[in-house]
Amino acid sequence: LSCILSCLGYKVLAIDLDPQAHLTASFRINIDKKFFTAYDILINEEKFQDALVYIKDFDIHLIPSDLELTMIELPLAQKNR
Repeated sequence: LSCILSCLGYKVLAIDLDPQAHLTASFRINIDKKFFTAYDILINEEKFQDALVYIKDFDIHLIPSDLELTMIELPLAQKNR
């Protein structure tokens, strides 16, 4: 869907919130390479802009995911609101 929207001329930001990182993997992003992920934004308070990965072939920005997202429930529940 994100590729189709990009082809139609829309600016696209895809956010991978799947702990198995299927969206990240589908764009052939090497998750072994260190990128900030959705987990880092939500729990470690990294800047949103620092987690953006630009996928030039598709003209899409991506916030990647990794297996660390499986452990988000407890730290997220403990965060101050």
